[in-house]
Amino acid sequence: MKKILYSVFFFSLLAVLFVQCAKDDLSIPSDTGTGGSLAAMTIINDHLYIIDNENIKIFRLTNPAQPAQIGEVNVGFGIETIFPYGGMLFIGSQTGMYIYDLQNPASPTLLAEHTHFYGCDPVVANDSIAFVTVRSAEWCRGTIPINQLELVDVTDPAQPYSIDFVDMNNPAGLGLDGDYLFVTDGAAGIKVFDVSDPYNEGAVLINSIPVNVFDVILLDGLMIAVGEENLYQFDYTDINNIMDVSTLSYQF
Repeated sequence: MKKILYSVFFFSLLAVLFVQCAKDDLSIPSDTGTGGSLAAMTIINDHLYIIDNENIKIFRLTNPAQPAQIGEVNVGFGIETIFPYGGMLFIGSQTGMYIYDLQNPASPTLLAEHTHFYGCDPVVANDSIAFVTVRSAEWCRGTIPINQLELVDVTDPAQPYSIDFVDMNNPAGLGLDGDYLFVTDGAAGIKVFDVSDPYNEGAVLINSIPVNVFDVILLDGLMIAVGEENLYQFDYTDINNIMDVSTLSYQF
């Protein structure tokens, strides 16, 4: 477990450096940072949101040299991940997904809670669907052997509801780029799904990458994927012919 935590930390540092370089070199406009679905913090404009086991801590970054905590919102026990989208925060926890409205950035307001079986729960979202992975690994405290991808309708974020489930091996991190969803699935590799018609077709498996990783970051056709011992880059510009770009091995 400690090794995984070190890997996540290492990966986060590399991802921050990579995204910053991409912004400098490619002039990609952005008001926020880019992180994986297992991230425990996010920046939106001049606010930083950090989660601990139970709370969202809010910091103002008007003066980046002196960030100031301006608030704290209690969510509940076992929150693990945070994903920003469309003026909202999607919080993954061991018991479900929480959706918070950021109309007042200094004071997130709960819109809804979507519950599931006890297990780890990263989440990403678009305008209509939140994609959630639930796994019952022992260190996730899973009590029922559920390993699946769940599609949740969030067209009305105050009333989310499940529309589809996909059985998986050991899903963890995931990333969404337009009509394509990438889900890390342990020893089963990275699964690539077409999610262009979620209400009629659900998530349609179209490709698989045979690497054992636990999170991904997607950036305009380039995917960074992190495992316990290796950091990979893949070019997915052609979704039907995903190319291996590089592999970095590391030891802790």
